[in-house]
Amino acid sequence: MAWLAAFGQNREIHGNLEAYLFEATIRPTPMNGVYTRVESVAKDILDVGFHPRGGVFHRHRQSQVGAFTIGYIRDLLTMQAGTLGVGTDITAYAVPANLKESYGSPLSFHVFVRYRAPLTASPAGGHVHEHP
Repeated sequence: MAWLAAFGQNREIHGNLEAYLFEATIRPTPMNGVYTRVESVAKDILDVGFHPRGGVFHRHRQSQVGAFTIGYIRDLLTMQAGTLGVGTDITAYAVPANLKESYGSPLSFHVFVRYRAPLTASPAGGHVHEHP
């Protein structure tokens, strides 16, 4: 299992925009992987139809946008030149009320092919572990 938790912040003149991320990958077998990603991001998105007049400072409304992804990948072929796999994922988005009319309840999906380069020894001569 591999996981990552991250935090980021954009500092703007009208406020700080924060983002949070958690992702994890589980490999129940060497050829199969299941992964998930959860994100929450503060975006400076003006409401639809709002057009500020030039040079006027105004408070921007921060819109908290979230996303939840779950996916699967299967390695099909492992060769000396690397590993080839196929996968799919689906993402559901959480959109705040002020953007619901314009964006609705978005949903996306992907089908993809992945190539991973072969593993190499570390410069210090140690072993490198396989990544998910």
